[in-house]
Amino acid sequence: SIARLLTAINSYSAANEGALPLEISNLDVDTPTDLDSNNFKSLCSDLVPTYIQSLPTDPVRRDPDGITSSDCLATNKYWTTAFTITRKFGNKITIGAPPRVENGTPISISN
Repeated sequence: SIARLLTAINSYSAANEGALPLEISNLDVDTPTDLDSNNFKSLCSDLVPTYIQSLPTDPVRRDPDGITSSDCLATNKYWTTAFTITRKFGNKITIGAPPRVENGTPISISN
């Protein structure tokens, strides 16, 4: 699921002349940030449904529908994927999953 999320962000970037979504571009370098509605108010609607059907969530949450476009647009609804996004130098990003997902081993993927 984090691979699908990274693919959606890369697709957004490709469609926007290499630019990352603004909320990701504005992140401090090397600072993992929770992918939730508090930190990424517009990222959800930037990606869903154009680049991904819904934002995937940590499998432990047992939320097979993920964060849908209606979740993205709801103004008073808190949502969280339980993943983190970290901006690296050169506008590279890493998406991380909580260690509990795979027997305590941290999982991440980078572009």
